[in-house]
Order: sequence, then C-alpha cells, then structure tokens
Amino acid sequence: MDWRANSSEKDMNGSIYEIVLYSVADPAAGDEARAGIGRHLQALPGLRGYLPLVDAENPAKRADLVQWASLEAAKDAAKVVQTHQNFTSFMSTIASVEAMGHFQGQAGAAIGVSAGGIEVGFFRLKPDVSEAQARAAHAKAIESHLSRQPGWIAEYFVRFDEGLYLDLLLAESRPRAEAICRLWYDHPDCRAFVALVQDVDMKFGQAI
Repeated sequence: MDWRANSSEKDMNGSIYEIVLYSVADPAAGDEARAGIGRHLQALPGLRGYLPLVDAENPAKRADLVQWASLEAAKDAAKVVQTHQNFTSFMSTIASVEAMGHFQGQAGAAIGVSAGGIEVGFFRLKPDVSEAQARAAHAKAIESHLSRQPGWIAEYFVRFDEGLYLDLLLAESRPRAEAICRLWYDHPDCRAFVALVQDVDMKFGQAI
C-alpha cells in the first residue's frame, strides 16, 4: 500500500501508529512473504498506511510502521493477521518479535509523503531522569533545531515496556536521516537531551 494514500485530513481526524520490530530466520523468504500480504492488508478495515522497513545493516531485522484509523481497528487487525490463512506464510517467517506498540502522533506531527530515510534509535533514561523531563528535552531539541533541517519530516518519542524508549525519525532519504542525527551532538538543546539518556543503539534504514 502506498503511504501517499494518507491525507492531512485523515491525520487531523486522528490515527493510531503501530510499530512492530521483529526478525526473520531467512531474509529472502521473509521478503517474498512480506510482499505477498499487501493486498490482504488493504482489505483490513481501518488501514490508512503501511511502511515495511529493513535494517540497513542486518537484513534479517525488520520494522513495520502501520497507520490505523483507531486503536480498535489495530487490535482487530492483529487478531486477523495472527490467525487468518492469508497471513500464515508471512507469520511463519518471523523468528522473534522484539517489540510492538500502538502510538498517537503529537500535535502537528504527520507522516510525510516522501519519507525514504528512517532512523530508529533505542535508548534508556539515566537513573535520575524522569520520562517527563526526557520528553520535554526531546521536544525542545526537535522544535528548536532538528525539525528545521532540510529533509526532516517527522520525529517521535516512543515508549516500550521495561524502560525502553525509541527515537523514530522520518526523513526524505537515508543520507538526510544520518546527517540530521549527527546534529544531536551539534546544538545545545540536542546535547541537553543526549545528556539524559544511556545505552543508545541507533540504526538507519530506508523504505522499500
């Protein structure tokens, strides 16, 4: 499904973004099975967009970014994907699921139509740092500096279980995503956020 099917009007009405991080045992088989589910996904009620991603350094690692009309639509679709025969081949290629969550975009944020570069940065907060403090610093860094860079489209602060967080950046291309992420150490507001986190694991990819 082409992500460009999404309109700003739809985003204004509210969307749920599903992020699934997983690994496949055989990348070639995973690619074939993944390519075959597109038309079945489009038949699921509430689907607004689907962006399949592959880790730029390890083709066995995958991420799916799916836009739904509501949380209920996302949960109902998950049951179908896990049980319906149309998705059996795809599900059988998955070796492990690292994380899955459903999120709402912050005010003014939207998926751009030309997002080709993606940065996925996992991190944990330092022991004396609160989530509210980190979120505020992240938002300030984006507003004052990162969002003003050429090629920047959107960026999200995402919470998973057990104290794991994610910075998800969407940019026009992978080179622009890499260049923007280097700026985390180039501006006072960005460095202020970096000082609050630890165990950073940053990966770059591109939409395929």
